[in-house]
Amino acid sequence: FGPLELSVYDGSVVRLQELSLSYAFPQKFLDKTPFGALSLTATGFNLWYDAYNVPDATNFDPNVAGTGVGNARGWDFLNGPSSKRYGISIKASF
Repeated sequence: FGPLELSVYDGSVVRLQELSLSYAFPQKFLDKTPFGALSLTATGFNLWYDAYNVPDATNFDPNVAGTGVGNARGWDFLNGPSSKRYGISIKASF
């Protein structure tokens, strides 16, 4: 019982782990508002990855704990794939 040698792959992964884009509004747009400064930020986490040495349909992600114990790290076995997360934040000063 256990993984076969034919099922062992190089775990190299190319990943876009986190991306954050911010925009600070220029002061000339804020002159007639109560804000001293205002910025808007959009963030995404776990947006894309490619395990290029692993066959396409194997669901390999080294951030997943597979069975939760032992050497099964990286295999999506009885659990979902890594989730993507998105967020927006607004920072204002008065």
